[in-house]
Amino acid sequence: MSHSTHPIDAQLVMSALGRGIQDKDLLQRFAQAGLFNWPDSDDDREGATVEEYWRYGFTLEFDDAQAQERLLGISGIQGPFAASAILFYNAGVGGHAGWQQTLPYGLSFGMSPADLERAFGPPRATRAPYGLPVSQFLVDAYVLDVCYAPEGQGNIDFFSFRLQNIYEKGEAPVSDRDWKLLARMIGKPVTDTTLLQLVEASVGAPVTASDLSSHENTQFHRQCGLSFYALPAAELGGAGKQKCFAGFKMSRAGLYGSKGYSGALPFGLVFADGPDAVREKMPATAKQGGFEASGRFTFRTDSLLIHVHYSLISWQIIAVTVFHLATDPSEQVGTLFPSLYKDCCRMPAVRWRWR
Repeated sequence: MSHSTHPIDAQLVMSALGRGIQDKDLLQRFAQAGLFNWPDSDDDREGATVEEYWRYGFTLEFDDAQAQERLLGISGIQGPFAASAILFYNAGVGGHAGWQQTLPYGLSFGMSPADLERAFGPPRATRAPYGLPVSQFLVDAYVLDVCYAPEGQGNIDFFSFRLQNIYEKGEAPVSDRDWKLLARMIGKPVTDTTLLQLVEASVGAPVTASDLSSHENTQFHRQCGLSFYALPAAELGGAGKQKCFAGFKMSRAGLYGSKGYSGALPFGLVFADGPDAVREKMPATAKQGGFEASGRFTFRTDSLLIHVHYSLISWQIIAVTVFHLATDPSEQVGTLFPSLYKDCCRMPAVRWRWR
């Protein structure tokens, strides 16, 4: 390796956040520091968008550039991927030699939870998506996650930084789209004129019955954060094979490149809500189920089944789904709508599995 003409320091590494893998200025400065690892857009293997610099104790995590632009509310990212998170590791964690340079904001791996509270105030959230507690703080333009080491093995395993998204900054667009109008049409044939008019108004584009007739209809997801589902009438308490409107999904910005749903959500929820806020807003009879890094709340009305899907890692709602009650029990939803669960439960978990 040639002699570095730019130091490998936190300022250099942090400057990658929100920038693309074809950003010439970024690539040049990293190259001057002897850092040349960037994801290959043709590599679709799991973990291919995570670049580990074990020797220097840090990791770059990347995401789809369009998804990052929409989630962060920025434009002009150069290349198919953008740096979405930076992790600084303590020595020995995940095979890393450990970050030896000065950390941002006066951080150190020997800090205690009390030290962090004195520096940044109470954590926004503390959770354990993969067994170890992780506290989250909002620090200037960043979201800081602090993963604590197992008892007796030091204080902190890693610090993770990402840019605050539009929900954390309070900059998410708001529209007059009304989920309740769509919910009232659940169970109607996909040929219903009123249904088609409502969907057209919701997605801002012409809609035909064939656009709603598939099991899952995701062609409007990227432009407005809405997906629609259909099932035969016989599976929704009726008779015959005629396709009927079975439900819909409202997604936050950035989920698979979506601009995000901008209308009101059930129960006064907003995508910025974490699980604690969701629990406070939903009826007391709502049930909560957890997974490794995500979870959902389920609520049943007389005619509807509502799921609120959230991420423990981002500590936000990522999608809300509204279905015909005939899709209950909720365990069936993963079978009835498989890609719904692929979308809603997919979390960037690679960087949290370090031991």
